[in-house]
Amino acid sequence: MDIISIVKNLESLFVKRGFSLFFVGGSVRDFLLTKHFDDVDLVTDATPEQMKEFLEDADFTFSKFEGIFFIV
Repeated sequence: MDIISIVKNLESLFVKRGFSLFFVGGSVRDFLLTKHFDDVDLVTDATPEQMKEFLEDADFTFSKFEGIFFIV
């Protein structure tokens, strides 16, 4: 599965639960320039506590900084 498909699947999880998920950072630039990229930065209005309810496989080590980490 390619990175765009993974992001679309993640977005549908967030939208289904009433949250937004946005593609941000250098990966947006690379996408628009049709360059290859291996990682993405995403931002959401969901808190780490809310995400814990539906993202069982996420690493919440950085949740004290309002962030989480995924390896796909």
